[in-house]
Amino acid sequence: MARSLQSGLGVLSVGNFALFVYYLSFMTGFLDYLGRFMILCKQTEDSFERLTTVRRVEKINFQFERQDYQQNPHAAVLQVGGADAT
Repeated sequence: MARSLQSGLGVLSVGNFALFVYYLSFMTGFLDYLGRFMILCKQTEDSFERLTTVRRVEKINFQFERQDYQQNPHAAVLQVGGADAT
């Protein structure tokens, strides 16, 4: 098909055009899939970065709470049922 167009004959049969359209759908489908996969990879990477940040913050908060408890273990009060429960 490419040779016939390059040679200047300009012959493009219906069959060649049908094959071109048929293969074009495969190519666009593949590019669509590839683009969606790249987006999913980027979203996954961003999610892991956020989770890592949250985990670091929680680990730091836990260390501070543990230090506070070790300094004064009787300061921790367990409240069941809210602030006004006796």
